[in-house]
Amino acid sequence: MPAVADRPAIPAWRDRLARHPVPVALRSCWQAARGLTVALVLIAVARGVVPNLLYLGTSALAAALATSRDDATIATVIGGVTAAFFLIQIGEPIAEPLGAALGRRVNADLQRSVIVASLAPPTIGHLETAEFRQAMTTARDWENTAHPPSSAVNGLSYMITATVWALVSGFFLVQFVWWAPLIVMGGWLTMTFWGTRFREGPALARNRSATPLRRSTYYRDLAFEGSSAREARIFGLGAWLRDRSEEQWRTGMARIWTARAATRSLGLTGVGVLVIGYFVLFGLIMSAALAGTIDLARATLYVQSCGGLAFLWMPWAVLALKEATAPIPQVVAAVGRPVASRAGRDPAGMPREAIVLRNVSFTYPGQPKPVYEHLDLALRAGQSTAIVGANGAGKTTLVKLLCGLLEVDSGTIAVDGVLLGELDRTAWQGRVAAIFQDFVRYPFSARDNITLGRVAPSAHALDQAVANAMAGDAIDLLPEGIDTTLARDFGGVDLSGGQWQRIALARALYSVERGASVLILDEPTAHLDIRAEAELFDRFLELTSGLTTILISHRFSSVRHAQRIVVLDAGRIVEDGTHADLLAAGGLYASMFRQQAQHFDDAHG
Repeated sequence: MPAVADRPAIPAWRDRLARHPVPVALRSCWQAARGLTVALVLIAVARGVVPNLLYLGTSALAAALATSRDDATIATVIGGVTAAFFLIQIGEPIAEPLGAALGRRVNADLQRSVIVASLAPPTIGHLETAEFRQAMTTARDWENTAHPPSSAVNGLSYMITATVWALVSGFFLVQFVWWAPLIVMGGWLTMTFWGTRFREGPALARNRSATPLRRSTYYRDLAFEGSSAREARIFGLGAWLRDRSEEQWRTGMARIWTARAATRSLGLTGVGVLVIGYFVLFGLIMSAALAGTIDLARATLYVQSCGGLAFLWMPWAVLALKEATAPIPQVVAAVGRPVASRAGRDPAGMPREAIVLRNVSFTYPGQPKPVYEHLDLALRAGQSTAIVGANGAGKTTLVKLLCGLLEVDSGTIAVDGVLLGELDRTAWQGRVAAIFQDFVRYPFSARDNITLGRVAPSAHALDQAVANAMAGDAIDLLPEGIDTTLARDFGGVDLSGGQWQRIALARALYSVERGASVLILDEPTAHLDIRAEAELFDRFLELTSGLTTILISHRFSSVRHAQRIVVLDAGRIVEDGTHADLLAAGGLYASMFRQQAQHFDDAHG
């Protein structure tokens, strides 16, 4: 297979066509529900044809009344006109529920595509970029916009109907004079062009202003959400938050106001072209009728056909399609067209020897200072290793690299001599059980918070994980036991910070019961005091003996029983050894250990 760079470039016109709202909307509808899409298109085409049948019927009726007094003929024509009128009336009741159903399918499918775009990469590096965060914010706000994804269905249906309606009406007018449709179509297309610009300009400005408008909303929400609402009152932040919110709102709206002012006069040009076109065409039809060049029936048909061409006025439909489909390429571009974890070597049973970082450098996107430069570290399998250091030393970033959540800028990470990039990334992450300081508190039952829907080979794995995490007492107090929902907003109960941490630790231990071989605890005990954290870590080291265990903490005394302690400072390893060795060395570890111990003694003296 040739490399991507060797593939022929897509012609610009084809790329523009693929990005046009109509093909994008059709693809979205087709992917969401093929049967409904076919039905929608057929009904839209029929709704464009039937009004022209009414035009033919009324012109035939005019001819019958003018030239014939045959009651049977007149009755037949009136019957045809009535049938066409009836079909027009039932078109909307049929199309509306169909479009609504397809719109719901499209919306669900697009939301699913957003989730896939976010979760497809096994890494989270794309989540660190401002472009992706902005794209995801846009996607989350789809339903709050004037044209959510579901409105693409209505816009597409209208455009199909209007196009068919105008084409058939234009076919009738061509029989009068070949350039007659061009006069009206030119006017309406000009109106559509300027009307779309009139609406699109502010819409584009609104997209460019998303960041300040989002900040404005953030400042506003701080006034009444949770802990921020309390601090706003305690520190008297009300006026400051109000002023900041208004300032950001005015900054964001400035572009929108400018765009509106710049495009407001454009519609007048289209109106002028359209009015002139209609005057010319109606004048020609009237002159031909008075001169006897065309009869009453044809004059009636041509005048009505001019009205049919009016349905080319569709700026709202074009804009609806653009706004409804615009976030899709934004998200794809921001993610960088991710590909799910490729099949690689199965990491079953790994690590057997060691996880080795060699000459690793890493910098977060948009940050000027690297977290690591030329970092070397070997973590021996089956050993407990504590990573300690002050806040900002790079401890959590190291965990993300080991889990394969971030890609190194340079250097390598290898497991038993196999590069991490050569392993099946998803399978490797299944070998790792990590609990972070900011672990997720799911509004699920306690059972689901621990198992996350995963089934362990042992029937007693859940009970064992709960017992080992010392979470049993908290669960026994819940009204429905382990099946109690842990969220008051969903009819359940809220837990304390310490109780949540034991639930999270049970989650990690359950993963170990399911076969995870690397256990990482990234300061998950921040809500516990020093003594309780030390006791919990000691128990953990006892329970996970023989596993590759990595403990992250800024409390040096809590990890003193780890087989090995690595001290990080400003992204560098400055000390490495056992607790006794590092105390004897009298370096940074010894200094901070004694300092923290002194604070603890003073607090409990």
